[in-house]
Amino acid sequence: MITDKQIFQVYEEMEKICYEINDMFVATDQVMGRNGFTTNGNVMRWDASETLGSPTTWLPYFSQRLYYKDSNYKKVLGINLLMKDAELENTIPFLTCGLIISTNDKGIYASDELYGAGWHKDNPSIENIPNTPMLTTKGENRHLLTYFLGLTSIRSLQDLESLVAEPLVRMYEGINSLENLKDFNGVAEEASKNIKSCALTLSSITQP
Repeated sequence: MITDKQIFQVYEEMEKICYEINDMFVATDQVMGRNGFTTNGNVMRWDASETLGSPTTWLPYFSQRLYYKDSNYKKVLGINLLMKDAELENTIPFLTCGLIISTNDKGIYASDELYGAGWHKDNPSIENIPNTPMLTTKGENRHLLTYFLGLTSIRSLQDLESLVAEPLVRMYEGINSLENLKDFNGVAEEASKNIKSCALTLSSITQP
């Protein structure tokens, strides 16, 4: 049976993880800011619960940041950290990084599509980009180009710049539409050069 002391130690470890996640996103905001992008405020999640009967959503099971340029809210960059999802049954925490383009007149201020990009059953079309670790996800109102990283692949500011900021900025600058794969395969391949050795596949995220 777990002891009071062990419970306290687990809680302290949870606090440490939250501080580390906070530091990573603060650093990401700064790096993206140097590239001309602004954020959508300080909110990092939604769908949290403080009620009885929903204990798994008491925990910060995901965090998300979106980045905008030139007040364009229909074409944004995003980073989603997913700690655990019961439907996905992931066995490690991971980052989903990508470009999100709105296909209607609505701006993007939070993205369920980024949360489930590349794996969620509600996404009708998911395709791999040849010669890259990148995926396209085409939903009803959003098209995305994304890739997966393990949380611990980001161990330094240099990692953050080379594995997150640089690929995202290349995607943003090189792709205006996700309608035709042939139009951006080259951009996707160029953007993924830095990440090929450490990007994750869906199977590696869910393997026992």
